Amino acid sequence: MRRLTDILLGATIVGLGVGALVHTKRETTSEAKIAAVRAEVQQIEAQIRLQAASGDVEINTRGWPVTIDPKWFAGSAPRNWLLKGARPWIEVAPPEHADLEHPPIRVAIDRSVAGFWYNPGNGVIRARVPATVSDRRATALYNRLNGVALRSIFDGMAPPDSALADGVHSALDTKSDSGVTVRSRGARGADKK
Repeated sequence: MRRLTDILLGATIVGLGVGALVHTKRETTSEAKIAAVRAEVQQIEAQIRLQAASGDVEINTRGWPVTIDPKWFAGSAPRNWLLKGARPWIEVAPPEHADLEHPPIRVAIDRSVAGFWYNPGNGVIRARVPATVSDRRATALYNRLNGVALRSIFDGMAPPDSALADGVHSALDTKSDSGVTVRSRGARGADKK
């Protein structure tokens, strides 16, 4: 009987150790992905500013590029490593959202939602977050990725209306030469110089 107890105790200790290692590896991988997405957001921000200053791309009357071209990035376009599956790369905000600092949809609720959101009205880029079990976790992750300080993932959001919901599915997807999908809503050329 004593031997059986020792075996069970040893198996429990090994199991706990393996569980701790798996948890640590998962947390390390998660942190690495968060850091990678934050770096991708910063890389896109830098390119937006560079392209706006260069005069080599089409800019709007506010001085920002009307879209983001994957060719601006050496190698491959930045990626939101936290979101799984094929999805549009960047959603370009329509002119009526020119003053928004954050996308109306901040959580990538399904694969039709782009990994990043760009507002050419003010040059803001945001990474969307995956669906989480709580508003608190989604908000903390959104804030870390984008260098902001929202109190809630829903801060400043208007109640959903049917035009916005319909717009998610009626947005115009375009494939770039590099095969990256950029999603635009509304009239792209409405605010061009």
